[in-house]
Amino acid sequence: MTTNLLTLSEVAAVLAVSRTTVFRMIRDEVLPAVNVSSAKLPRWRVEQTALEAFLATRRTTKPMPKPQAAKLPPVPEVV
Repeated sequence: MTTNLLTLSEVAAVLAVSRTTVFRMIRDEVLPAVNVSSAKLPRWRVEQTALEAFLATRRTTKPMPKPQAAKLPPVPEVV
């Protein structure tokens, strides 16, 4: 069994987010990961197939809505 394990930095690069964000996703159980350390501090790795599955659930075919300009209240007249 060969599994391609990615570091948090590699996952962050693929997702274009910070390592901290990837760690939060693992902590919040949004992204499955494997602890490869036996020490007190965990060393997380993400299986490439898990990352691909995560990305597949995030894909959309709907176009993004166009941003609308903020509507400001009318300025009262000075008499």
